[in-house]
Amino acid sequence: MNERSRAIISGMSGDTALRPGPGPFAQRIGITTAGLSILFAVLAPAASEPLGFLTRLLFWALHIGIGLGLCLLAAAGWLRMAPRLRDWRLVLLAGATGVLLFAPIAWGLELLFPVGGQSGADSETAHTIAAGSWLGAVAVEALELAPPFLATWLVINLEPIAAAMRRDDGGPSSRSFTLAAVEETTDSADEPPRPPHDDPAHAEQFESRLPAAIGDEVLAVSSDLHYLQVVTRRGRAMVLGSLAEVEASYGDAGLRIHRSHWVHLDAVSRLRRTGDRWQVELVNGARLPVSRRKRSEVSTRLGRDFVREDAAG
Repeated sequence: MNERSRAIISGMSGDTALRPGPGPFAQRIGITTAGLSILFAVLAPAASEPLGFLTRLLFWALHIGIGLGLCLLAAAGWLRMAPRLRDWRLVLLAGATGVLLFAPIAWGLELLFPVGGQSGADSETAHTIAAGSWLGAVAVEALELAPPFLATWLVINLEPIAAAMRRDDGGPSSRSFTLAAVEETTDSADEPPRPPHDDPAHAEQFESRLPAAIGDEVLAVSSDLHYLQVVTRRGRAMVLGSLAEVEASYGDAGLRIHRSHWVHLDAVSRLRRTGDRWQVELVNGARLPVSRRKRSEVSTRLGRDFVREDAAG
């Protein structure tokens, strides 16, 4: 890769293209939880009206945060059980499962924050059903939670769903589920030859899910909850999947350097060791942390003082 291409890519990503910490989707969950909690604390709907402001804020933060967190866990579980489920069905199943898991917790939270906000026919029906058993109370809670929670969960995932629909051109990758924001960063004429893969068939299946705009020469992949942040030589995007799938697709052509990060070996520029801190630097200038558990493997595969010849300067 020439200096011009390196500068263009670095301008897009710098050292933060795949920075450690929460990814875009995780940040979206956090922002949604904080925003809705503050909104409901200010508006004081009937479910929390008798509570003080700070107590209302805590009430809604627990409800929204735990509920969305369980949706994320459900998405990860479904993705593990059905790895080919990478479209709107995963989002819907995860949301429905999350509601079912959260219903008993929400019922417990209402006991912890007694507000007595129900009235009228709905309250009478709820008490009638719930009077029979604890299971009935949880069932009522799930029915009440389903509409707002599913709506919120779908809105959070709306951008990736819309992106997949916009990309529906009837081709083999039209069913893939990708984030809308895709950035092109360099001309194809400046790109080096495509690196060899240990398992071309599996690698091509993974690459076929990437937007055409970013190409298929993968540099690194980072996990972001039930999504993957994929960086190529031409840009970056987000797709549903797991790092285990990436490892299986590329085999010895890549290396898992951290619980949350995988790199293609041909994309590694150097291994940096500063005191007790290890980082892998990529050809686009991004740096990813090497976990303590992975240092032995990284040393074996790269050597403790690895520097690619064209990056020595």
